[in-house]
Amino acid sequence: MALSEETAPEPIPIETVEPARPAPSRRKLTLIVGPIILVWIVGTIGNLLHPTLLVNAPLLLIAMEPRFRYMILVAPKVEFLPFLAIALVRRLFADPFLYALGRMYGDSGVRWMERQMQDTIGWVRKIERGFGKAAWIFVLLWPGLLVCTLAGATGMRFGLFIALNVVGTILTTYLLYSAYDFVSTPVDWLNNLYSGNQRTILIIWVVMFGLWFLSRRLQGKGEPLSVKEVEKALAEEGANPTTSDGDPGGESS
Repeated sequence: MALSEETAPEPIPIETVEPARPAPSRRKLTLIVGPIILVWIVGTIGNLLHPTLLVNAPLLLIAMEPRFRYMILVAPKVEFLPFLAIALVRRLFADPFLYALGRMYGDSGVRWMERQMQDTIGWVRKIERGFGKAAWIFVLLWPGLLVCTLAGATGMRFGLFIALNVVGTILTTYLLYSAYDFVSTPVDWLNNLYSGNQRTILIIWVVMFGLWFLSRRLQGKGEPLSVKEVEKALAEEGANPTTSDGDPGGESS
């Protein structure tokens, strides 16, 4: 269950680098946040349509939403090399932009990303505690949204970040592909279930997903859908971004 803002624990202090001064202009923020929003939108569509994509276009499902559970289900349907190539590109695509967000906005970027993950706030706290002690392990094994933002905000060298991220993603992808050998029975059962009941599962999933998504939006949760929304949220977190001319960044450039 998600914690409300009133009951959420205080943020864990994290030693971050100073954010960019002046803060990024609207144009630069768009270049950073635009790809992140695009990934969120594409991933949401892929998650929504996964019953159909899993049966008819498994590699497209990985290209849109490479969640671990989908990758394991797709593994027995495709060859390893295209599986690796698509998963690698897709899983790495947004990470440099998340790093840049943390690097340019510092603690405010971390707090904003944290709020996007309030349904898993217990894990967020654990990540933040562990990151300060072993940042490279998190980037190597679990380079998710918050970890990539933390890497930038704490000043991890970009070259090291990319190297760890690529190696870890290749390793994780290989392990997920190989995991089918150990869980073939339940994976085959699920794939057969999807194949035989694709339309029914899709209808049920779309209804459930739609209600969940609408509920989150009405509560002010969920992923942002515009750069303006992100800019406002970052300002509320204390970033107060300004353009390179020193003017408030709220106006379109």
